[in-house]
Amino acid sequence: MAKTASEMVCPEGWTGFHDRCYYYNYDPLTWPEADASCAGLDARLVSVHSPEEYSFLYQQTAVNRFSPAWLGGLYFDGQWMWLDGSWFYQGFFAETSSYSTAPCLSTHSSNGWSNFNCGQSYASFCVKDVSV
Repeated sequence: MAKTASEMVCPEGWTGFHDRCYYYNYDPLTWPEADASCAGLDARLVSVHSPEEYSFLYQQTAVNRFSPAWLGGLYFDGQWMWLDGSWFYQGFFAETSSYSTAPCLSTHSSNGWSNFNCGQSYASFCVKDVSV
């Protein structure tokens, strides 16, 4: 059962949504740097599991005029996966780059994400479970 906003306790600067706390890091980082930055916040790059969750995240990028922001998805060993090991639904791809040099996932448009070169510098999304 989802908690109401008043029951959710997220750290200062984080936003609660569907039982998880999200942090939008405006600093442009490479995907590995973004992953390490989230780990330093006792969090991880976000895995996305619904159109509503993706829409929530994508709207956060409006402050940067809808610029890309790293997500916790990567292409590894012939398949797309989330860093947290959760199920990956490929239907949220708005555009797919077939280049093998683009194995990291980022927000792309209101229709979904796309893959980019991990060495590019973008904002990023960290996520952690809600404290109660």
